[in-house]
Amino acid sequence: MKCFPNLPYLLLAAVILISCSEEDPLPDPGPNPNAQIVKEDAEINAAFTDTDNIALFALSANGQGLRTQVEFVGDLCAEAEVTHFPDERRIVVDFKEGCTSANGLVRKGKLLIDYTGVILFPGASVTVNFENYHVNGVKIEGTRTSTNRGINLNEGTITFETIVNNGRLTWEDGSQATVAINHSRKFILPGEDEGIRAEITGTTSGNSRTGVAFNAEISEALVFFQNCTNTGNWIPSQGKSLITISQAFLFEVDYGTGECDREITVRLEGETITLTLD
Repeated sequence: MKCFPNLPYLLLAAVILISCSEEDPLPDPGPNPNAQIVKEDAEINAAFTDTDNIALFALSANGQGLRTQVEFVGDLCAEAEVTHFPDERRIVVDFKEGCTSANGLVRKGKLLIDYTGVILFPGASVTVNFENYHVNGVKIEGTRTSTNRGINLNEGTITFETIVNNGRLTWEDGSQATVAINHSRKFILPGEDEGIRAEITGTTSGNSRTGVAFNAEISEALVFFQNCTNTGNWIPSQGKSLITISQAFLFEVDYGTGECDREITVRLEGETITLTLD
């Protein structure tokens, strides 16, 4: 793919313009800070989406989850403890002081999963809270609630409304990003030989690690394939989103056409770069 040399400078100009007044000295932006905002959006969503898989895995284990021909893979390390409290309708997943999953994710802390009933039924909801929870050194906070908004037996789909309130990620250097998520997540149930597919639409908004406000709107449904997410890759395999930085700069992000990789294409004012996500 052809890369255009001007885009990194346009990205750099965007953050400088929206974060500094005329009287302030220009800060050292570090390595490619504007591109980092685009990467953060994908990585923030990936961090929260990973918890969905763990929750569905835990719910399936006690008969409250989706009953399909393909099992959810929780990618839990051997040291993780999953404790069920059926009377309280709560599941606690405890990664203790930290352990590494088969796919290389290092998690520590607890996930507190509360459910109202079998999530196959419309109206049922699952709420995940985080207790000193970290993934690969990044602390995740907030409340993530998924509510069943309907099932279509003819199409074999289940749709959930997923909302994240008070979302916050804290990196090891102390920098933080805040986020609010409002997504519609459609699960397409599989046949015998294929995995579950998830299609996501909606919006994400918040403030980046550099303190810059951003808003992301999914313009073409982001698609996740189970055979890809089972490897620990929570970057969408296809779809597009539009990211607005401080209501001034619009980035078009293309996740591809179905490949299980970590590359995205970013466009600004007709120029294009390719980024590889962590």
